[in-house]
Amino acid sequence: MTQIAIMGTGMVGGAIDRYFRLHGVQAGLFDPPKGLSDPSVLANADVIFIAVPTPYYLDGSGFDDSYLRAAIEAIPVPGKTIVLKSTILPGTTEHMQREYPMHRFLFNPEFLTETTADRDMQFPNRQIVGYTAESRRDAELVMGMLPRAPFERIVPATEAETVKYFGNAFYALKVAYANQMFDLCKTLGIDYEIVKECAKAEPWMGTHHWEIFHKGYRGYGGKCLPKDTRAIIQLGDRVGSELTILKQAEEYNNIIAKAQGIDIQWEEGSPKKQSTPSFLKAMPKRYLVTGGAGFIGSTLVDALILQGHQVRVIDNLSTGKRDRVNAQAEFILADFTDLDQIKNHFHGIDGVFHVGALPRIPFSIEHPLPAAVANVMGTLNVFVAARDAGVKRVVYSASSSAYGAQETLPLRPDMPANPLNPYALHKYIGEKIAEQFHRFYGMETVSLRYFNVYGPRMADEGAYVTVISHFVRQYKAGQPLTVHGDGEQSRDFTHVYDVVRANLLAMESARVGRGEVLNVGAGERHSMNKIADIFGGPRTYTEARKGEARHTQADISLTRELLGWEPHIRFDDGIRQLLRDQGIHPAF
Repeated sequence: MTQIAIMGTGMVGGAIDRYFRLHGVQAGLFDPPKGLSDPSVLANADVIFIAVPTPYYLDGSGFDDSYLRAAIEAIPVPGKTIVLKSTILPGTTEHMQREYPMHRFLFNPEFLTETTADRDMQFPNRQIVGYTAESRRDAELVMGMLPRAPFERIVPATEAETVKYFGNAFYALKVAYANQMFDLCKTLGIDYEIVKECAKAEPWMGTHHWEIFHKGYRGYGGKCLPKDTRAIIQLGDRVGSELTILKQAEEYNNIIAKAQGIDIQWEEGSPKKQSTPSFLKAMPKRYLVTGGAGFIGSTLVDALILQGHQVRVIDNLSTGKRDRVNAQAEFILADFTDLDQIKNHFHGIDGVFHVGALPRIPFSIEHPLPAAVANVMGTLNVFVAARDAGVKRVVYSASSSAYGAQETLPLRPDMPANPLNPYALHKYIGEKIAEQFHRFYGMETVSLRYFNVYGPRMADEGAYVTVISHFVRQYKAGQPLTVHGDGEQSRDFTHVYDVVRANLLAMESARVGRGEVLNVGAGERHSMNKIADIFGGPRTYTEARKGEARHTQADISLTRELLGWEPHIRFDDGIRQLLRDQGIHPAF
């Protein structure tokens, strides 16, 4: 079942929550000012609705989007489908998509009235979901979660954002027009109510916003019409589109407001221009990530930065890329195979993620010495440096290759290791180093056995390319896909975003830290032939690789028990999204 979280529990967020609860769905709530500050509800969610304030500045300079940004930055792991419910200017969703590319953004305008918010939420007359190029597929999922409506459309995000302004600005015009007609009727000495009722009999006139007195005053006020009208006028000015009629309506509305001795436009409350407080986050810590310029490491660094932590990266760039390292992280060009190079950089660090390695089985067979130096001695150096610096916990990136060939599936951590190649042996030795550093030195350690990680930033060249990257490269070059053996060998593939989430939980969980070994996999397996089928096109078969298991599949029951972790991204969805990101249309 899709897990849902809601950030902000005011009028809009509360209505969303009550709708889901009415239909048997328990959404996680995150609203720190109200005491709802458990980040795990965000980490575990697949879809996050953001319904935080976006108040309009009194000085007319636009919206305060600091609450919105703080909400996005409080999400502890990447890869989320984020549905913006806050009122935002056209173009904001696309801007957020570019600024926070680790998530997929949608916009779903709300059409709620404060006094009837629950009814409006449950029985809408229209349901609109706006998408970006990255979130187009998610739009259908989210539309399916929302209340049905007579009118339902999935449209580009900027069009969806404009809809509410289109409507509210029109309502503002109607209110201004109605008030002018009221003044005219008064001058003529005739009854406005009679004229209004007769005019409203024409269906095209609409039945709303013809009343003159609202909450004891004339003109439009409240929380929406004034700020939305002002915002769309300013947007028009910025892009060179003169919204003359709206400006005249706003000017007239200000006149009748002042004539009543009140400032209706702002009385219900847009704040003065000031920086708004951020969502409360966990106390920031200082983490060190080895291999932080690589595929998994750089994605982990991004997630830690999003959580508000300080991050130091150690990488020799043998396989990583400097431009992958988050600009807010401290980068140290160093090689962890040299203890003297790295040991001073561990001081003042709260926790270490040892992700760096020389990966891939073929490389370890062809180059056993450098592979062993990096994967065994380098790992030992990291643990020694962490111990000597008083680091509390080290999370070690292990490998499912340590299982080797087993008689039964799924693979459980209590099965005896059976490494079939040097790389598998190296990673298994790393687990034993982690275990013994806990036993002899009291260091908190945990090892995560990854199962075939894939996703954005995976290597696309050199000796470290996965089968998926091989297929991408061959497909783009117009070459047949090369399948080793009969293609029926299968692997458990895990999305990098799920792997990162497991790392974050392993660092924080009080239930681990005693040298445990945990599987991080999807719990299902897919053959090479199936993956080639998803790509489509011709393929060739070559000899099977030596030293590799025929099948892998993770048993994640212990991981679920100790970390509360399970994968959120199904391989069938993740691989197709990856292909689209590469400009490849999946065959099915």
